[in-house]
Amino acid sequence: MTLGSEARALLATTAGAPMLPRTCVLDAAWVEGRGWALLEANAAWGAGLNGCDAAEAARCIAEATRA
Repeated sequence: MTLGSEARALLATTAGAPMLPRTCVLDAAWVEGRGWALLEANAAWGAGLNGCDAAEAARCIAEATRA
């Protein structure tokens, strides 16, 4: 199942939450009967690309490791 506009909206809203670090990777999961939900948030450098834009992922990792 690919991320649709509903999942992207959930992740965009979650990404703006003040309790998250500047950069992290958000995983969404489809919950039958409920819809999309945030599954987990992980450090940028520990995530696989999983269909992400490699250049964007590299920028995220660079930002996460900046002093």
